[in-house]
Amino acid sequence: MRLSSGFALGTMATFAVMLVALSVGAGAYGSHPGGAVRTTASGPTMPTSHAAISHSAHAAVSAHSAPIRAVAPLPPPPPVNVTLTSIAISPNTTQTLAPGGNVGFTASWLCTVNGTVNQTCPYPVALTWANAASDLGTFNSTNQSTATYSALWNALGTDAVTVSASYNNTTAWSNVTSAPVTVNVFVSGAPSVTVTYSTAFSLYMKLPFTVSWNISVTNGSIGPSSTWVTLNVRDISGNCGSLFGLGPTCATVVNLTQKVASGQTAYSQVLNVTDLNSAGYATASPGGAFPRDEYQLLVWATENNSGANRTFAGQQNVYPVFQTPSGVFISPLPGSDLSTGNVTFVVTYTGDYIQGVTLQVTDVANKQIVFVSPMFVVGTGNRTIGANAPWLAATAGSYVASILVTTPYGLNYINQTMVVIPAGQTIYVNHTSTQTQSLPGGLSAAATATILLVVGLIIGLIVALVLGRMMWGGPMQPASPQPWSPTQGSGGSSGGSMDSSSSSSTDSSSGNMSSGDPTKK
Repeated sequence: MRLSSGFALGTMATFAVMLVALSVGAGAYGSHPGGAVRTTASGPTMPTSHAAISHSAHAAVSAHSAPIRAVAPLPPPPPVNVTLTSIAISPNTTQTLAPGGNVGFTASWLCTVNGTVNQTCPYPVALTWANAASDLGTFNSTNQSTATYSALWNALGTDAVTVSASYNNTTAWSNVTSAPVTVNVFVSGAPSVTVTYSTAFSLYMKLPFTVSWNISVTNGSIGPSSTWVTLNVRDISGNCGSLFGLGPTCATVVNLTQKVASGQTAYSQVLNVTDLNSAGYATASPGGAFPRDEYQLLVWATENNSGANRTFAGQQNVYPVFQTPSGVFISPLPGSDLSTGNVTFVVTYTGDYIQGVTLQVTDVANKQIVFVSPMFVVGTGNRTIGANAPWLAATAGSYVASILVTTPYGLNYINQTMVVIPAGQTIYVNHTSTQTQSLPGGLSAAATATILLVVGLIIGLIVALVLGRMMWGGPMQPASPQPWSPTQGSGGSSGGSMDSSSSSSTDSSSGNMSSGDPTKK
């Protein structure tokens, strides 16, 4: 009994310990809502029975093995450390501008990211452009990587241009300012302009010709916004443009404006009839031609600096040659053959500023001048003149006739070749001009021959008709009755008489006589 009672009590104690262990285990090994594992082992005093502890602990661990093996999440990354390292302006050298000029600047910047320098900034950077003296210029763009500095027209001096960059986000803030760039707007006073011609001028210039010149500017810069260059051509006539401006203003022929490029110092202009008449000066002149006058070339170069204009005019006077000498021989005609004897010369010529004209004939074989005659006529335009005496062509051969035209810009020749044939030879047969002049109405030889042929045929036909009528005589008439012919009253003989008369064209008169002779029957 004692044994049974003791066994029963022991068994109940064992179950009680197991229940306590289960309840304690549930509290000790349960999962935390936050994911952490509890390690606290406080609770009631554990039994001393090795078997009970061993089995109870083993059962508890087996039931809660999954929560014990869970891994904790990684901590969040540390914040990015960003600092503006540098900002620079390009170009960073001193800039020199004329009033009204401009220059463009570009900004660039770098950051230090988590200790690594010269890195691209991960977030946008705000820029602010600034200049020390705002009255010298202004920017046409801000808060961008580029900006343009423009110098004012009414201010001279030195300016400093800078740009500031700001970096600001939730983790860092910093800023940096660039080194200043110096901008010089001319400070040495009003500009000076000069013009120098590079063309070798003479008093008389044959068209077309080129006018070339160079310009230089001090206290300023050559550019399309501050410099103007124009070639002005004037017609100098009478007393225009006389001393102290007492005479009338010289007439402007044309203004030829040049296109100015920055820094360009050399310019040129081709002068020809078309360019000079682009404003219609010749068209409005008498005869629609340029007057043969002295003309003035003026190169105007203007520089605008600080609101003050400075102009220089390079002057050159010339006589343009619009028409160089030209002419032809009227007599003898070009290409004609001549007979030995007297030869008469007639020429026509024209040209600008002609001072003298001479006719000379040169023997080609002997290379000697055999005849000379003055041919000059005072005036302008076309001039026609004959030699004051004929030339005696005494020797057959080849000759060259020349008109020598003397001008202040050179000697001009107008030549033609002639062939002299001994007298007595036929020289007019093949002379086209002579044959053409002798034909009626100036018709060609072929046309004249055709007309003559037709006229000949008509005349021949008329003559043939007249002669034929004369040979054939008038129209045929019936023959009159002969004395021996039978009378119409003889019986039955009228028909015979009619037969006889109808055949009279083939029967002779002797037949009629034999038929009417009664003694011959």
